Amino acid sequence: LWRGLGAAVFLLGLRAWLRDGLSRPLTPGEAGAVFALAAIPAVPSLNNGQTNLLLIGGLLFGAAHAARSRFRAAGGWLALAAGLKVY
Repeated sequence: LWRGLGAAVFLLGLRAWLRDGLSRPLTPGEAGAVFALAAIPAVPSLNNGQTNLLLIGGLLFGAAHAARSRFRAAGGWLALAAGLKVY
Protein backbone atom coordinates (compact mmCIF):
# COMPACT_ATOMS: atom_id res chain seq x y z
CA LEU A 1 0.00 0.00 0.00
CA TRP A 2 2.84 2.40 0.90
CA ARG A 3 4.74 1.69 -2.31
CA GLY A 4 1.57 2.09 -4.36
CA LEU A 5 0.86 5.47 -2.74
CA GLY A 6 4.40 6.64 -3.47
CA ALA A 7 4.24 5.51 -7.09
CA ALA A 8 0.80 7.09 -7.60
CA VAL A 9 1.80 10.48 -6.16
CA PHE A 10 5.02 10.51 -8.18
CA LEU A 11 3.40 9.52 -11.48
CA LEU A 12 0.40 11.83 -11.07
CA GLY A 13 2.70 14.68 -10.05
CA LEU A 14 4.87 14.09 -13.09
CA ARG A 15 1.77 14.06 -15.30
CA ALA A 16 0.53 17.32 -13.77
CA TRP A 17 3.91 18.97 -14.24
CA LEU A 18 4.17 17.83 -17.85
CA ARG A 19 0.67 19.15 -18.52
CA ASP A 20 0.86 22.49 -16.66
CA GLY A 21 4.46 23.24 -15.75
CA LEU A 22 6.14 23.32 -19.14
CA SER A 23 6.21 26.20 -21.60
CA ARG A 24 4.81 24.07 -24.42
CA PRO A 25 2.77 20.87 -24.50
CA LEU A 26 4.69 17.71 -25.24
CA THR A 27 3.76 15.22 -27.89
CA PRO A 28 2.68 11.79 -26.63
CA GLY A 29 6.05 10.38 -27.66
CA GLU A 30 7.97 13.04 -25.77
CA ALA A 31 5.80 12.56 -22.68
CA GLY A 32 6.34 8.81 -22.88
CA ALA A 33 10.09 9.37 -23.07
CA VAL A 34 9.97 11.56 -19.97
CA PHE A 35 8.02 8.89 -18.07
CA ALA A 36 10.43 6.17 -19.22
CA LEU A 37 13.49 8.20 -18.23
CA ALA A 38 11.96 9.17 -14.88
CA ALA A 39 11.19 5.53 -14.07
CA ILE A 40 14.87 4.58 -14.09
CA PRO A 41 15.92 6.58 -10.99
CA ALA A 42 12.53 6.06 -9.31
CA VAL A 43 12.72 2.26 -9.16
CA PRO A 44 15.24 2.04 -6.27
CA SER A 45 13.10 4.35 -4.09
CA LEU A 46 10.02 2.33 -4.97
CA ASN A 47 11.78 -0.92 -4.18
CA ASN A 48 13.06 0.32 -0.80
CA GLY A 49 9.74 1.91 0.17
CA GLN A 50 11.36 5.27 0.87
CA THR A 51 9.53 8.60 1.02
CA ASN A 52 11.52 10.00 -1.90
CA LEU A 53 8.71 9.39 -4.39
CA LEU A 54 6.18 11.16 -2.17
CA LEU A 55 8.60 14.05 -1.73
CA ILE A 56 9.27 14.44 -5.46
CA GLY A 57 5.60 13.99 -6.30
CA GLY A 58 4.70 16.76 -3.87
CA LEU A 59 7.29 19.06 -5.42
CA LEU A 60 6.00 18.31 -8.91
CA PHE A 61 2.40 18.96 -7.86
CA GLY A 62 3.50 22.20 -6.19
CA ALA A 63 5.32 23.37 -9.31
CA ALA A 64 2.36 22.49 -11.52
CA HIS A 65 -0.09 24.35 -9.30
CA ALA A 66 2.22 27.38 -9.11
CA ALA A 67 2.42 27.45 -12.91
CA ARG A 68 -1.41 27.57 -13.01
CA SER A 69 -1.43 30.41 -10.42
CA ARG A 70 -3.09 28.20 -7.80
CA PHE A 71 -0.78 29.37 -5.05
CA ARG A 72 -2.72 28.02 -2.07
CA ALA A 73 -2.66 24.48 -3.49
CA ALA A 74 0.98 24.93 -4.50
CA GLY A 75 1.88 25.97 -0.97
CA GLY A 76 0.05 22.96 0.46
CA TRP A 77 1.90 20.51 -1.76
CA LEU A 78 5.26 22.17 -1.08
CA ALA A 79 4.55 22.17 2.68
CA LEU A 80 3.70 18.47 2.48
CA ALA A 81 6.99 17.79 0.69
CA ALA A 82 8.93 19.82 3.27
CA GLY A 83 7.15 18.04 6.12
CA LEU A 84 8.01 14.65 4.65
CA LYS A 85 11.66 15.64 4.36
CA VAL A 86 11.79 16.74 7.99
CA TYR A 87 10.09 13.51 9.05
